[in-house]
Amino acid sequence: MKILRVIYDLQIGGVQRMLLKSLPLLKEAGIETEICCLKKEGNLSRIFSQKGFRIHVIPFRLRLDPMGLIRLRRFVSGNAFQIVHSHMYASNMAVNAALFGAKGVRIINGYHSSRPFYSRSQMRMARWTSKIPDRLIAVSLSVKEALMANGLPEEKIALIRNGVMVPENRAPVPDKPPSSPLEMFWAGRFVKQKRVEMLIDLVEACKKENIPVRLTLAGDGHLFSFVEKKIAEKQLGELITLTGWKDDIRPFLRKADIYVSASNREGFPNTLLEACAEGRGFLVSDIPPNAEVLGSREAGFLLNDHLGDWTSILKRLQENRGEIERLSQRAFEIGKSFSMEQTCKKTIRLYEELLEKSGKREE
Repeated sequence: MKILRVIYDLQIGGVQRMLLKSLPLLKEAGIETEICCLKKEGNLSRIFSQKGFRIHVIPFRLRLDPMGLIRLRRFVSGNAFQIVHSHMYASNMAVNAALFGAKGVRIINGYHSSRPFYSRSQMRMARWTSKIPDRLIAVSLSVKEALMANGLPEEKIALIRNGVMVPENRAPVPDKPPSSPLEMFWAGRFVKQKRVEMLIDLVEACKKENIPVRLTLAGDGHLFSFVEKKIAEKQLGELITLTGWKDDIRPFLRKADIYVSASNREGFPNTLLEACAEGRGFLVSDIPPNAEVLGSREAGFLLNDHLGDWTSILKRLQENRGEIERLSQRAFEIGKSFSMEQTCKKTIRLYEELLEKSGKREE
């Protein structure tokens, strides 16, 4: 089975990190995958190459660059890809336009955000081209509902949630005296929807209420300087550590007591899944994708924007480390229910289904 994954670039991001974890497992299952970038390779391309994946670049000057579309169509037909699986709006539309009417290739559009479209024109374009892809993949119920709300056909949407690599055993919560600061951890891109500034405000609120906490922020992005400046202005440098981007956040999670996130928009939160896989309970914003991870299991807290609610729970956890351990055990069970192996099995099943239908049509 020969698959082409199409993405705008391999810059650091949630979708790219998910591919880094899933593609090797698919490779072990016999799925031959190559990657095509429509902008540039990006800073993760070296890691993909080291893992044995061929990377191609077909640069698009515009979203629907005519020459780019022609080159993409020729590249797909000349390399006998059976399935072209694209990711996110720009790549989805480029693939749909380039491969319209192409024979012998199945098309999958992948959507990874609960806000899949940023304008009415994008919504219209997605609806106009919705007959071209054979399937649309939504990584969460929230993403699926957003696609349906924008008029995309429900019968084409496959729900395949993001997965996480789960260790055989849960990482124990560090054993500390009750008076020790509560160690919080966050990882991601420093972008507006992640609302990292709210976590800084949270540390400041805890300091004012004499709740001993520390926060580690692992990430990078265009708001990094803003975050760095805000930490300095509030004189919180002793309580907040900026690590920069880390390819592997597991060592940081194992040192932490709790994972925190104030994002107001997610597709399906990869870092929250990683926290669960390492057995870390969580305090996160009350948005549907986070609620979908939590389910009915009491492994964490879904909170509104009122900092008083956050600080009261942190105070309780800091004074009761037994509760932190209970959250850890429940979080690990959540992690196991979203294993990357399950995600890959569902992906392979979808590929096989599409190729089987294609074979019947050819007969």
